[in-house]
Amino acid sequence: RGADRGLRGIAFDGGDLYIAASDELFCYDREFNTQQSWRNRYLKHCHEICRKDRMLFLSSTGHDCLLAFDLDQKQFVWGFHLQKIDGRWTGFTFDPRTDSGPRLVNEHHINNVFVDSTGIYLSGLRTDALLHINRSNEVSVVCNLPSGTHNARPFNGGIIFNDTASDCLRVVPRQGQPQA
Repeated sequence: RGADRGLRGIAFDGGDLYIAASDELFCYDREFNTQQSWRNRYLKHCHEICRKDRMLFLSSTGHDCLLAFDLDQKQFVWGFHLQKIDGRWTGFTFDPRTDSGPRLVNEHHINNVFVDSTGIYLSGLRTDALLHINRSNEVSVVCNLPSGTHNARPFNGGIIFNDTASDCLRVVPRQGQPQA
């Protein structure tokens, strides 16, 4: 779990399998032969990855940021550093190919990322919320979550998440009864 403890997340692109380790993204073929790997100074303690179209999004817990890897260019091309200032969620984009990104910090412990046509969703052990980043890179709260949550994302009009502290999976619809 977490830190430098093995492979974290998997995504598929044609015949390629992309699997992240703490600080490296690997590409394997269908027989699990390593094809390539990539590192980035802002990828530290990666927890999850999510593919959307030709981009692979990675959560970088060690820098409280998200990174995007372009599957065609085979390089990290976008970053977003999450911040909470005066009680409001915000953040800034940065180019992960430069030295202009965030310092090594793990304040929010971002542990997952999910991307669909409505934007980017993320949460962490200490966000206590499922957050949404829109096309203008503005951060908003989708809903509150129990502290210590993993893998939160929209699901069938509601949300689904791993309530780690309670050791259960929760499905919370907008209407109707939640399930655990």
